[in-house]
Amino acid sequence: MSGDAVRLREATREDVDKITTRLKNYLPESSLIYGTIMALKAYEKMWDLLGTQIYYSDHSSLVVGTPSLYKHRNQSLYLFWDHNKEDDQEIIHLLSNIPSIDWSKPLFLSQVPWNLLKKMENFLTSGLLGNGLRKRDEPNVLHLYWMTSVPDIETKLPDGYELRDLNEEHAKFILDHWEYKHTTSLDRYRCMRKIIPAIGVFKTGCASKGNGEDLTQDNSVNLNTTDYPIAWAQLSFLNLYTHTFTIPEYRRQGLAAVATLALAKKSLENTGVALSTIFPHNEISVKMHLKLGFVRLFDVGDQHYFSP
Repeated sequence: MSGDAVRLREATREDVDKITTRLKNYLPESSLIYGTIMALKAYEKMWDLLGTQIYYSDHSSLVVGTPSLYKHRNQSLYLFWDHNKEDDQEIIHLLSNIPSIDWSKPLFLSQVPWNLLKKMENFLTSGLLGNGLRKRDEPNVLHLYWMTSVPDIETKLPDGYELRDLNEEHAKFILDHWEYKHTTSLDRYRCMRKIIPAIGVFKTGCASKGNGEDLTQDNSVNLNTTDYPIAWAQLSFLNLYTHTFTIPEYRRQGLAAVATLALAKKSLENTGVALSTIFPHNEISVKMHLKLGFVRLFDVGDQHYFSP
């Protein structure tokens, strides 16, 4: 191969169908980046509001997306290729020519299939790609779960609750309850809530805490809980469930499960797939996803690198 054939090029809206058709041949291994690009197709405003860039080649299975974090001082990306068929040297060459990535500078790899994460570790730390970056710490390991069709499962909210779509008006409240809110900004998060689905559980006026205590006069959240969600499920711009949460006082009523399944149905309708990555130690979330019909696929990881 020579000339443009040995370089990745940035995708446009017109390229999306071609890329997803190709990635579909590699499912479920390609499910993470497949789901992201299907979201770009479904929620077109992501291209402009979030500045997403996708790189691909007609001569390779390699697809790269950047950035993966929006309030991070370092570069960030996610990627896929068929490591069983592609030559390492060819992949290194393609990666090295991405115009928006400087492989000598600090980098964050996000939600990468574990076997590819280890490949990238070898490329980066050995100097095969860049100047020999160093790992900041050991990678985070997560389990990937997916759903490709609506399960024959019914969930029901207790009396006194209802589901509503979330939007930018709820952004600050939700972000304030997120452990990893440092990975984004309020403005970016509001952008996501404008264009990417999220579903919340709201009080209708006569709900109760998990212990049955009436909450009509409850002020535990310091907000009017008929206007703000007390449980929610949301999608990130990577088309992954992120920060499914229930206010502690309202837990053990199955609220998050109802929101999760409702959002899965919406995600399936819009993008054809519902995806979630879960830390192995989060047993409650694992059990909930399996009960709702999600299937565990394989391990993925996040990894920080810095300059030597």
